[in-house]
Amino acid sequence: NIILTMLFKNFFTKSITLYKTKYALVENKISSIQFPEKYKDTIIERWATYWKYFLKDYKDAVLGVRNEFRDKPVKSWTYLSLIALATYLAKNNPDETHFRDDLLKYCNEVLLVHPDLQNPVTVQHLTYLHRCYNEGVIRRLNFGICSFMWIHDYDQACFIYKSTCNYLKPEYRTLTDRIIDVGFLNRWWNLEKKIIDYDVNF
Repeated sequence: NIILTMLFKNFFTKSITLYKTKYALVENKISSIQFPEKYKDTIIERWATYWKYFLKDYKDAVLGVRNEFRDKPVKSWTYLSLIALATYLAKNNPDETHFRDDLLKYCNEVLLVHPDLQNPVTVQHLTYLHRCYNEGVIRRLNFGICSFMWIHDYDQACFIYKSTCNYLKPEYRTLTDRIIDVGFLNRWWNLEKKIIDYDVNF
């Protein structure tokens, strides 16, 4: 922790010093701009004034971050790590296309195995998923860093009363019984679990 703290202090000190130098150059250039009399109190002058104060606010925000890292390095490092982790998880959150591609890939692999050697648990699960896709009842619930595939009662193209009435839609407390897979770190975990030993019939 001490080494990380020293490294971060050194990194941010150099970064802020470089930032101050570049900001000072930009600020001096903006301050040195003199508008002719005919541009006084016009939209051009007001636009320049807006950017001048915008840069000042930006400078204050950056310096505030610098002070936070300097005064509370452990807390700042923790926040930065959490943000980086959340960003990584969100970037590797699988979507429904990924799920469908994996499903088709595993189905093709199972088809290459003789029916007498196919694992019945795997075949049953893949058949069920294909039937749900044919019925149009598979949905994806996205939580940003992970996703859930679950089963709805009706196809999205179905507009009968039961499928459109808010009071008859699936309740959240029953959602756990409808979940068929969990997507996390670019993997659909239940699908991968079901495909294990797909060529072993016992």
